[in-house]
Amino acid sequence: MSDNAKDIMKKALDLLNNNQLEEARPLLEEYIKLCPEESEGWRLAAQVDLNSFHDVDKAYDELIEALRL
Repeated sequence: MSDNAKDIMKKALDLLNNNQLEEARPLLEEYIKLCPEESEGWRLAAQVDLNSFHDVDKAYDELIEALRL
């Protein structure tokens, strides 16, 4: 994992810990593009999609991908 990806995940986690889910979502997308093999990005994206956007189908697909990895 690159330093850039680590920085992106750290920023996303800081936002998530401050309950800024919608602000964290674009960072999670960027992280997933950089590290598609890392399940944590997929899992966190699913949480945000379910809790903030109520997108059950997208969250389900992301959780399946996290479990697959």
